[in-house]
Amino acid sequence: MVFLDTNILLYAFDLHPESQLKRVIARELLLDRPHVSVQALTEFGAVRRRKCGEDPAAIAEKINFLLGWCTSHDLSSQILLEALDLADRYQLSHFDSLMIANALHRGGEMLLTEDLHSGLVIAGRLQILNPFV
Repeated sequence: MVFLDTNILLYAFDLHPESQLKRVIARELLLDRPHVSVQALTEFGAVRRRKCGEDPAAIAEKINFLLGWCTSHDLSSQILLEALDLADRYQLSHFDSLMIANALHRGGEMLLTEDLHSGLVIAGRLQILNPFV
C-alpha cells in the first residue's frame, strides 16, 4: 500500500515550467490510485490558498477529485498518540510523524515524499522514498 505526501499532490497540479518533470512523475503516481491522509489534503488546500492564491472553489474541486481518485484516511486520537511516539523516536516533525503514523496504522508499506530521508524505514515496515531522485 503506497501513501503520498502533500508535496506529491502539489506537484500533480503545479503548472510552472520548472516543475514539469515532477508534475509528470506525480501524475503517474496518481494513476495507481494511492492512499492519502486527510492531513495531506488539508495541507494541499492550505498551500494552494496561501502560496498559489487559489480561490476556495478551485481548491475544493481539486480536493474532491483527489478524494474520488485516491483512498483517503482520517486521523484519529490513536494515530495522534502514535505520531507523538514516532516523532520522539525518529526525531521527526509533528506533521511528518502524523503522516507516517497514519500510513503505519493503515498497513502502508511505502510513503512517497521529498521531505524525508529517502530509504529510511520506519518501525521496520514503512519505507520512505523520494520518487524524484
